[in-house]
Amino acid sequence: METANHRQEVGLVTGFIQSVLATTRRSLLETLRVYAWSVFGVRLLNAIFTVAIATLLYDGLFHGQTLSSFKSYTGSSDYLTFVVVGSALNIYANGALLSVGRSFITERRMGTIEAIFLPARLINPD
Repeated sequence: METANHRQEVGLVTGFIQSVLATTRRSLLETLRVYAWSVFGVRLLNAIFTVAIATLLYDGLFHGQTLSSFKSYTGSSDYLTFVVVGSALNIYANGALLSVGRSFITERRMGTIEAIFLPARLINPD
């Protein structure tokens, strides 16, 4: 038998899911319209320049040689793979942190950041 309390809880969950989906849709549209190509291009250029400069230094200045301490620290003497993996992780971490920060700034400007930090039980008390 379904109680009124159970229906209220289901309604809260449904409302929460609807608001999450609506916010996700709005944020995705905003990102695609405003930030998509410029952010992607800057991140891609950053990776290309990092790998290109590392390759030029490795081949031109150091003649493809690494120190023995590099191999002991990394377990391999393949410097370029080390740079490519490090650059990829840097781009991923940078993108994740900047997007979270940009989302907080956007919510603050819209005046809705307080609702993010309020627990649901304070919004809809029993």
